[in-house]
Amino acid sequence: MGGIASSLVIRAQPNGNLRREGRAISILEVDEAVMPQILQTVPARVVVFTNLFRDQLDRYGEVDSVAARWQQALGTLSTDTILVLNTDDPTTAHLGEAFGGRVLYFGIDDPALDLKAQHDEGERHQVIDTRICPKCGGEYSYDLRFFSHMGHYHCAHCGNQRPQPDVRAVKVQSDEFDRTRMQVSSSLMAGTSKQQQEIVIPLPGIYNVYNALAAATVAQAIEIGWEPIVTGIEQFKPIFGRGERIHIEGRTLRLLLAKNPTGFNEVLRTLFNEGTQRHVLFVLNDNIADGRDISWIWDVDFEQAVNHTSTLVVAGSRALDLALRLKYAGVAQDKMITVTTAPLRAIKPDTSLAARKKRRAKNRNVKMLEEADQQPPLTEISHHYGIAEALDSAVRQTPVGETLFAVPTYTGLLEIQRELERRGLTPHYWEGRDN
Repeated sequence: MGGIASSLVIRAQPNGNLRREGRAISILEVDEAVMPQILQTVPARVVVFTNLFRDQLDRYGEVDSVAARWQQALGTLSTDTILVLNTDDPTTAHLGEAFGGRVLYFGIDDPALDLKAQHDEGERHQVIDTRICPKCGGEYSYDLRFFSHMGHYHCAHCGNQRPQPDVRAVKVQSDEFDRTRMQVSSSLMAGTSKQQQEIVIPLPGIYNVYNALAAATVAQAIEIGWEPIVTGIEQFKPIFGRGERIHIEGRTLRLLLAKNPTGFNEVLRTLFNEGTQRHVLFVLNDNIADGRDISWIWDVDFEQAVNHTSTLVVAGSRALDLALRLKYAGVAQDKMITVTTAPLRAIKPDTSLAARKKRRAKNRNVKMLEEADQQPPLTEISHHYGIAEALDSAVRQTPVGETLFAVPTYTGLLEIQRELERRGLTPHYWEGRDN
């Protein structure tokens, strides 16, 4: 709530009115846990639910408990509110079942994106957070699945199935990393001369196709035509960790936030699906805003990165945990640099056993040291610490003119942002967005 209040205050005139009046629209992206409180406080003309994935279990609980709170909150809304839902996500689509107002759905109808059709090896690593039909408890089956539990689903037991989308992507094609072309068909434009429109999304990944479809559906729900929709999406510039682009010492730094298994998997698929070698910086933290439990990294398909990184730096408060996960994925330890947040603390020896162990191991230790001198180190751990060192190390390894992809968790993103601000490379994230 504090963030929303701050955003409104920053954009307000001394008399309390917002600087941009008239046809201005306030768009608020809110945390899944605070959504019920927001709906009680801020009158909403349109409410959008894009997806629901397992995230920060120690803060929010399982997806079913989050969905239940959403469903309860929607019961307090006026029937004048328009509900916009992702029909490809069974949990968000189900929110429309009991809503008394207008419900609009968006989704993807391109069979070419099905994981099986693409012969995607990552299919077996997909994390599915929604498996059970909420009506009967039967297990969902999929005719098409794009990632995780997103796709065309139905329940064989009771017949519950994916609602037909009002706005849908009928063809999606990736031209290059930052250019995704989609053909959008909309039944909401049935009374116009053009029901189908091509839109170029200047962002990577299927998840941004869903974001663009959500934006188009909201715009059409409030009677905005194709031209401003196309212009708005095609001229969109990524902000604050969502593909943000920053120039640093002759290189380009791209920030790609990843904070749960599904999100991380999709970022990795976007980075490595073409087999291109990448320069990568991973940052894994376990602060409150990240979630203390980082066991979810074992559900991430880091195998996608094997043999696809030209350089790799691993950083953050749980850098060693991530380095271990990458080792088990098959990333050679001598191919990554680990930068911890502080020096490792030595474990004090048991003094009661010290003398006996010293006598027993004296000759053996000498031999082991001689052998160790002839062996390469298992992994390179930097003797400098913190995000500044991690960023410097990753930038140094990235040749001038090339791109470094930083994939941090949430507080890791904030640390990178603060370091870039300190160096004068980027403004504060809340500045310069209304120009």
